[in-house]
Amino acid sequence: MKYLAMLVLLVIVFSFPVLAQSNDVALFAVGQFTHPVQGFTFGIPSGPQSSKNSFGMGVEYRHWFGNNGLSGEFSWVSSNATFPGWLMGEARYKLNGAYVRRFNVHSFVSPFFSVGGGTFVTYGAQGTWSGTVHNDVPNHDSWWDNQPNAAVGVGADIALSRAFKLRISNTLNLFRAPNFADPTYLGGRTFLQEPKIGLAYSWGSARVDPL
Repeated sequence: MKYLAMLVLLVIVFSFPVLAQSNDVALFAVGQFTHPVQGFTFGIPSGPQSSKNSFGMGVEYRHWFGNNGLSGEFSWVSSNATFPGWLMGEARYKLNGAYVRRFNVHSFVSPFFSVGGGTFVTYGAQGTWSGTVHNDVPNHDSWWDNQPNAAVGVGADIALSRAFKLRISNTLNLFRAPNFADPTYLGGRTFLQEPKIGLAYSWGSARVDPL
């Protein structure tokens, strides 16, 4: 898999001089839906770790070489991490890069897929449960934590004009649940579904006109 990715990148790089180039930037709303996972303290199972369904926003830039593109993405959601007896409220930031391939660029609907990776960065405030009520613990914010992720996505651009497109996509992220910089704790491997919808603006000499 590593050598296949290197081959794809080499093909793109050496094709740069002969491929028409364009750009787009998209602002999007995003949802993140996680899967509960087992956590470990000192290597011993310590109960499930989960996170609420979370929503936020983000921005993505793509540079196109013909129908092959490279993208950079940043997003933010307000979320939490729930453990037996306590909870960590968190802000979750995503920083990702990807290779993108698009199809039918002269059609009203242009599908695409992406393969890439990056990291989830989290920061939060520790608290406890009193029945169903969450109480913050003063001066017990967590340290910054980051967990690498691999991401595979599919989606489509729907043409609104020559410059603007409605972008709808869904990404599957594979990563390890955060440990909030606690060296005694190890989160299990899990996945996160990430549907997005947003508006993309295109520019450049090779921008296509699907309408």
